[in-house]
Amino acid sequence: MTSADILAMQPIAKPWLQWYTGLDHLFYDVGKLSDDEQAGLLQQPEAEGSLVIVPPGASGRAIQHRQSAAEFLAKDSKAVSALVVAGVGSSVLGTAALARNVANAYQIDVAGIVSGHGYLDLLSEALGGFFFYGYTDHYRQLARHFCNTFALGCRRAFARSPRPALNEQAGYARDVSALIEILNADFANLKLLVGHSKGDLILDYALERFVAGCRPGRRALFARLQVVTFGAVVDIPKRFRRVHQFIGDMDPFGWLNSRNYVDHQFVPGAWHHLNTELPFHLDVEAVLTEQLPLA
Repeated sequence: MTSADILAMQPIAKPWLQWYTGLDHLFYDVGKLSDDEQAGLLQQPEAEGSLVIVPPGASGRAIQHRQSAAEFLAKDSKAVSALVVAGVGSSVLGTAALARNVANAYQIDVAGIVSGHGYLDLLSEALGGFFFYGYTDHYRQLARHFCNTFALGCRRAFARSPRPALNEQAGYARDVSALIEILNADFANLKLLVGHSKGDLILDYALERFVAGCRPGRRALFARLQVVTFGAVVDIPKRFRRVHQFIGDMDPFGWLNSRNYVDHQFVPGAWHHLNTELPFHLDVEAVLTEQLPLA
């Protein structure tokens, strides 16, 4: 069901929309989006793997929608230097809110890859996302540790194992497929990837596949790209040299799918949510502006 379908369900559309986007309002900084922006986002048909292009809040420019990675690459690769992927249960509203945080921090346009449909697919996202991607990341890390310890030279074999379910054309889930397509395009402006919650696991999964199939001409991305995660600690491939991972010191939910042996930084007094209007939030804009200047 798309947002347009929901808006057509009168007279129950308003309470339904409040329920539909409830996780976004809980976990994401939706208040950084204007009322008009929120309404506009919910009027657009959304699909997993589609994108929103979000400018800084003070710019006065409108949020743009792209139905595919190909459309994004054709229209926006010269104007956008950062991509974000939000987490479990987030709809286009949560994706745009996370993108707005990054856009405000660096005063740049940011693209968000839509990875969910709010409450409508919370269960499937949790099972297919956290448990699958979390298991895969844990399995790969154990395998890599074994190979390094015993010098078996088999890391490449483990980089190709189990895939999630299945965009028929690309072989991956649509959000993963979109991210891999953008990474393979290697447009020169791309400098930053940011994830939250299950979005961190999607980033890790896509980056592993990018590394496994990377051609020599794409290797500049390893040094250029900065990868930042919030709310879960994952095993980003070591070839990416600029990785920063943040998790709240009050976030047991995030720790369920974190790798505590990977370098990370605790954010004091923070839980799993990024909503600055609620207590115990993790303030994405503050972390980025204070600790991670965009080179």
